[in-house]
Amino acid sequence: LDSLSGHVRIPREGDLVRRLALLFLLLMLPASAAVGTPINHGDFVGITTKFLDVTEATQTGDDPDELWGAPTLVGDQLLFFPLAFSATAAGAGGADSTLSLLTTTIEAKPNQTLDAIQLTEYGDTTLSGSGTNVTRTAVSMSGFVTVTEDINGLIVPVIIPFAGVIVPGGNFDLIADPGTTLWSGSFFIDIAAIVPNATVATLSFNNQLDAFSEESSSASIQKKVVSGPAVSVSVIPEPGTALLVGIGLTALGMRRSKNRRA
Repeated sequence: LDSLSGHVRIPREGDLVRRLALLFLLLMLPASAAVGTPINHGDFVGITTKFLDVTEATQTGDDPDELWGAPTLVGDQLLFFPLAFSATAAGAGGADSTLSLLTTTIEAKPNQTLDAIQLTEYGDTTLSGSGTNVTRTAVSMSGFVTVTEDINGLIVPVIIPFAGVIVPGGNFDLIADPGTTLWSGSFFIDIAAIVPNATVATLSFNNQLDAFSEESSSASIQKKVVSGPAVSVSVIPEPGTALLVGIGLTALGMRRSKNRRA
């Protein structure tokens, strides 16, 4: 129901497909995961791109429902500054895992196509006390992008899986990495190389932090800043512009041919 007009709003076919894609992504989560209440941060309209239904869902039952927090839009990217996205363990047999799913539908504005999506996040980990490499932390990031439309309309969904790259690595332990270590993780998906002229894609991004400790030791890992998803696009030339460019290139080729004969 449209709250402004009082009319019943019927979703467009493209909207329905995107919502079904989001539902499909949620259904693909492990059955054992304890899903918290999803938090929808809403839509964000960038310069050339729209981020629709930016939603986070905590997958571990002992963590807050909101881990990412509401994003800030800068150009064609979202920025997050998580306050509670962490995992902490202390003492013998301590263990903690924090897992969250971030989803959004990314739509290029008219006369644009999606080129690529990238994201980089930053955090730190602290390992202290006495013990072995059993006292450790870990970070992982993975997911997939599902392309549902191109410049001609709806297409058979194309699923593009990805795994993030963690620097200096996704695993830390008390022996090799005592004290505090900074880390970063990133992914880059070249959509145009897989689906040329894509206009709509759904991002499903899993992020997990783990901490394990022994007696007289502690382990913690935090995610603090997320730059992205950031989207790059290509402009579709206007038909008239494309025609003029083609005529110009043809004329240039004929002129060069005459010069060679002369």
